[in-house]
Amino acid sequence: MSSISTRIGLLLEAATGGFYVSITRGFLIVMLSYAGYSLSILSSIFLLQAALSVAICIVMYYKYRVRGRESLRRLTILFHALERILWMSLPFAVPFRSLEICLACAAMVCTTPVGIFLNYLVYSQFRGKDAVDIVSKRFALGSVSSIVGALLGMVLVWVIHSSTVYVMMYLLAGAVGLVGSIALLFTRLEPFIPEEVEAVTPVLEIEVRKVNAFLFLILYCAGTNIMYIMWIPFLKSLGASQAIAASLAIIGPVGTIVGSLLWKSPARCRLAMLLLLLSIFPVIIVRIVSAQLVLYLMFSIAAISGFIMSAIVYSTYTREIGTLRVSILSQLGYEAGVALASLITMLVIGYAYLYALALALTGAALAIAYVAIPEFAIIPEKAALYYARLVYTASITSLTYTVLITREAAMLFLRVLALTFLITIIYFLYHLLTILVAV
Repeated sequence: MSSISTRIGLLLEAATGGFYVSITRGFLIVMLSYAGYSLSILSSIFLLQAALSVAICIVMYYKYRVRGRESLRRLTILFHALERILWMSLPFAVPFRSLEICLACAAMVCTTPVGIFLNYLVYSQFRGKDAVDIVSKRFALGSVSSIVGALLGMVLVWVIHSSTVYVMMYLLAGAVGLVGSIALLFTRLEPFIPEEVEAVTPVLEIEVRKVNAFLFLILYCAGTNIMYIMWIPFLKSLGASQAIAASLAIIGPVGTIVGSLLWKSPARCRLAMLLLLLSIFPVIIVRIVSAQLVLYLMFSIAAISGFIMSAIVYSTYTREIGTLRVSILSQLGYEAGVALASLITMLVIGYAYLYALALALTGAALAIAYVAIPEFAIIPEKAALYYARLVYTASITSLTYTVLITREAAMLFLRVLALTFLITIIYFLYHLLTILVAV
């Protein structure tokens, strides 16, 4: 069984990480938006980061293997500390947009291996209710410290009307975050010994459930992240002050605390995801800033349910899929969703269209959870498995065709590029010969 020191280390890391995240990530969009960065620039940062993170996840899924528990723990601590150091540097680079984009991407990319290793630590040491319990407690503790960090950040933004406030905030947040890196020194990776042998699930059924849970996570993260990315710029367009926009950094963690305490069972997660749709639906219609804050609170309370649901599903199949691969799939689904959301917010112009796409993606994720994920379906298990196979077949077929079309398009592009290059060389040589003959 998992040691007490590992549990304490994970909870302490979450507690310090909440304060660190609430300032660094919570005020990033505020800091950049009010420094003149447009929504398209913000989206490009998140898109580049997410694309790199997806690439890292894919490589690790197929290539990386745990060759030593101690080396894995050292890697976790190394990336954990490096991530915090990079975030601390962001306020200094705000005037230099290219440098800021590079540093922000590097800081966010570092969160990918950290997230994978922390997921591995959770899934390798905890199962079933224990996994849900530790995930919920980490969310709750992180959210409590997030409120402290967000309140401090709000006070500083109110008191100090200068860009130096972000320098102070990020340096303090990074220092607290590094305490979390020290806390990971107390964790241990011990072999998990199950109390009883469970029945082996058929391989095809495992694959179906794995793919459907992954598809749900992508759609869910895409829909919710569109809302997260556009909400502050949307408030700014409504005339909200920087302090009011920054208050979302407090409201979000409060909602996460409430949600992490409420949504601990499949039935409650189903209800929460329905509440999520209801909280998104009126956003674009409501033009009163105070009402937007209430909607954001509802959204934050409900949004955590999808991640708890994913933890429940993936922790059930760690033995069949593999603990490391489960951890990578969780992170990959999140990063792919962020990439999709960033691409949409960068290409689509107009808050109304972004809102409609967020609503559609979240609705699609909800439909998959309700009918194609047996652990959460509202229909009988046999019917859920039937629809799960249909969704699995459709998604795999679509992916296959997409890969083939993309490959053919890439080959056609390379051929056209090579032909263009050849024609250019021939024209250059002809022009050169013409000049030589004239001479």
